[in-house]
Amino acid sequence: MRSILDQVAAQQTSRFCPNSIREFFALRLAQKLGDSVAVRHYLRLIEQRSEEQVLVAYRRAVSSSKPENWARAFHSALEHVNGNAPGLPSSSLLAIKIERRTVSVALFAGTHVEYTQTHHLSSAREKAEASAASFVNSMLHHFDIDAATLEQISTGEEIQRLILRRAIGSALRNRSVSVWEIEKRTLLAGFGHPTPRSRREMRESVSTIWPVLSSDGGILDATALGLYIQTERLFSYEI
Repeated sequence: MRSILDQVAAQQTSRFCPNSIREFFALRLAQKLGDSVAVRHYLRLIEQRSEEQVLVAYRRAVSSSKPENWARAFHSALEHVNGNAPGLPSSSLLAIKIERRTVSVALFAGTHVEYTQTHHLSSAREKAEASAASFVNSMLHHFDIDAATLEQISTGEEIQRLILRRAIGSALRNRSVSVWEIEKRTLLAGFGHPTPRSRREMRESVSTIWPVLSSDGGILDATALGLYIQTERLFSYEI
């Protein structure tokens, strides 16, 4: 029979891929506190406390100590969070994934997916550019959206995706929608410890969290973007 220390060591070296919104939140909390190897410990903590209480303790920890001490300060702060913490706003977000011939979106209310769609584009550049902007404008017209998020596209990547990105960015700016951008490697890191080696692994995690989603890669990528950013917004709220 393995000792308790052996069991803890095994947990710290085994792979962790989030299979629920709660598990994703626990992983991001552990990563932010610089304690990713102990993600299962943080999962147990948030199962015992409300999300609001955990976020109050997190804010107290990062505002009162140095980064290398955040994990210890968090545990201390959590012990002193009593009763119910203030509720969190349910902000909306349009997550957008751009491919050469498609634009996929996932609409979030808080960390819950409300709507997804993939829009197919023409092979003609000008038509594709106008169609992508029109599609995003349609989403902004039909839904009450606080912010949007896109995956960063570097200047060294395919020019067609950069053109579509500029058209969609203009549509968002014209509607005064704030935009969050995130690098691919940062997004992947949020979906596992150690970091997933490919989008396929990230998509498998998203499909497990939301089994009803289409298997379309663009939809899964947009949903991953949305969950990551909505969780980041939770950590940034002053509560």
